[in-house]
Amino acid sequence: MTKIATVAGMRCARCRMKVTHTLLDLDGVSAATVDLQAGQATIEGTDLTQERLNAAFEGTKFSVTAVRDSQ
Repeated sequence: MTKIATVAGMRCARCRMKVTHTLLDLDGVSAATVDLQAGQATIEGTDLTQERLNAAFEGTKFSVTAVRDSQ
């Protein structure tokens, strides 16, 4: 399943890299692409709930504000 997550707190290329690596380290995630300008991540995997994604960013300046199915 592919989801689009809106990620708050990204401001630079380093932020984009941190978000990408955090998502890829999450169990069940097979791919993640982060668009810094849009403030969104396209994520492929299983069990991609907003709560689970936010838990991955606990202790960071990033948060997932919305998750929707990819069109």
